[in-house]
Amino acid sequence: KTTTLNNLIAQYVLKGFGGLYIQLEGKADKIYRRMAANLMNIPSQNMHLISDAECAACDGLLHGLQFMVRRMAIGTTPDQLLPVLRQYQQEFGKWPDLMFIDYIAKMSPNRSKSNKNDGSFQTIGKINADLLNIAIDHDCVIWSAAQANRDAIKASKGGNKIGAEHLSESITYLYDATLLLVQDLFHTDGSTGYFNAHVEKFRENNDWPEYHLKVDYPTAQFQEMTDEEWMPIISAKILASGEAVPADEAPQQPGGSAQKKFTGKKPKKDSGTGVLPEL
Repeated sequence: KTTTLNNLIAQYVLKGFGGLYIQLEGKADKIYRRMAANLMNIPSQNMHLISDAECAACDGLLHGLQFMVRRMAIGTTPDQLLPVLRQYQQEFGKWPDLMFIDYIAKMSPNRSKSNKNDGSFQTIGKINADLLNIAIDHDCVIWSAAQANRDAIKASKGGNKIGAEHLSESITYLYDATLLLVQDLFHTDGSTGYFNAHVEKFRENNDWPEYHLKVDYPTAQFQEMTDEEWMPIISAKILASGEAVPADEAPQQPGGSAQKKFTGKKPKKDSGTGVLPEL
C-alpha cells in the first residue's frame, strides 16, 4: 500500500502538484528515500551509497517540487493535521494540492466525536467526515489506503476479482470516497510484483477501467502492462493456485474487458443484483 502511495505522489509532483505526506507508520526519512529512489531511478537499497552532494541535490529537488513529509503519532486526529497544513502553507505559499495519509485506519476521531463504544465502522466514518471537510476547506485531494480481508486472499488465489466487499476495516470507505481503486497484488520475487487493479467507484463518471501493473519495489516505480504481457502472468498464478476458475471469471484474452480502456469504450454496468452507491 505504501509503495502505491509513494508512486502516486511521485507522479503528481512531477506534474507540478504540491504534496504533503503524513506518515503514521515508520519514519519520515523512509518516505524520502523511496521518493528519491523513484524520482532519481536509484534502488532504495543503494541510497546510502550516494554522495553528500547527491543527497543535497535530492533534498533540493523534493523541496523544489513542493513535497513535504511529516511523521505523526498513531492516533493522530484530523484536527491535529491543521497545524501541519498551515506549516506547508507558510513554507510554499499555498495549500498542498494533495495530502497522502499512511493510513486513515491509524488515525483517531476528533475528541469531540470520540466514543469508546464505537466500532470500526463508526470510527472510520467519523474520521472520513472530518477529512472530507479538510479537503473541501483547503481545496486539497486526500489519498489513503486500506487493507483487504481474508476472503480477498481466498478470492485472489482462485483468480477471482477483489471488490469493495473485501474491505477489512470499514465499508464506509466505499460510501465516502470519490474514487475507490482496488488492487490485487501478488509477488514473483523479492524485487518485482504485479497488480491487477480496477476502479470500483468514481463519482465523476461511470467509465471504470481495469489496469495491469508491474511494480519495481526498489524504486517504487509502476509500469502499465498490455493484455498480451499480462496473460502469461495471471495464467501462471491461477495454475499455481490449483483452483478451478469459473469461465466467466477467467482471465480475458486480448480484446476483452480490460482492452476497453484502450479502445475508449465504456464497460457495461453489472446486470446482476448488485446496487451501485448513490453517486
